Amino acid sequence: MSYNESMNTKNRPKIVISGCLLGQNIRHDGGHQRDVWITDILSKFVDFHPVCPEMTMGLGTPRETLRVVEGGDGQLKLLENKSGRDLTMEIEESSRKIIAAFPEADGIILAKKSPSCGYRTTKIYDEKSGRQLRKAHGFFAQSVMDSFANFPIIDSGLLHDPLLKELFVRNIYCHFELKKIGVSTAEVQKFHQRFKYMLMEHDPKSVAKLGTIAANSLKSKDVKNDYAIEFMNTIMSSKPTLKKRANVFYHIYGYFKTDLNKDEKDHVLNKIEDYTRGETSYLSLLELFSFLVSSKNKEYLKEQVLLGLYPKELKLLKLID
Repeated sequence: MSYNESMNTKNRPKIVISGCLLGQNIRHDGGHQRDVWITDILSKFVDFHPVCPEMTMGLGTPRETLRVVEGGDGQLKLLENKSGRDLTMEIEESSRKIIAAFPEADGIILAKKSPSCGYRTTKIYDEKSGRQLRKAHGFFAQSVMDSFANFPIIDSGLLHDPLLKELFVRNIYCHFELKKIGVSTAEVQKFHQRFKYMLMEHDPKSVAKLGTIAANSLKSKDVKNDYAIEFMNTIMSSKPTLKKRANVFYHIYGYFKTDLNKDEKDHVLNKIEDYTRGETSYLSLLELFSFLVSSKNKEYLKEQVLLGLYPKELKLLKLID
């Protein structure tokens, strides 16, 4: 996805999604896989663009079930279960057609285990023996990954993991925010400052590296796009850890050394120590520091997206510890 496209929809992220997850009756059996969290909660804050590679292939519903098999040459094929008809060329063409019509999206949610849409959850079978070999990506999911580098992607099965769900939502909002900034060096630098502590949670060394890009020290002709590519690569390749998060809170604590008395300092430091021992939650620390930032009127810290990148109504942070 380009980072220099202006948003031409409402001011909220757009997500490409398997239509069956929204309750569309397009599964092979004529049913759906409606996901309540997606339809009842996430839908309040994002716009959806539903797709279905198998319907785009013209298979209709109900239809014969499909499976992904690996032949002796190591190549993957998409076959109908009963007839054995090879639909590999059709799914590849369907994938190209859908991707060519993609909106300017910020992420994609796909149906779990699907031979076309599964992301890391699609079963791959040996063509001769029928034995399951491993789990990997469905044909359409793989095409998306091949077409868009560092593009937020997940399937409905992985959404049940609180850590993966929170990271996915974080990533789509980062992608969304990147597209909103202007192309000037000053705007890129301002964005970088706002995301400083979030970046530190992922990769502390990235702050300096991305700062150099934001300052355009390398005299790039497209500093925004260069920065966005490296930024998304950083947050998607390096995950936050307890140790890195605690280190971020220690850094933020430094802004309050002259504002707190000894007992208050001890209380804050003890809370960080409690977190490192797993005795308090990440959310409780965020709430503590959000209170300090507000009560002590720390303007620089008020701008930090670490304290609130996406709507709190999504209720993601209370589940990740």
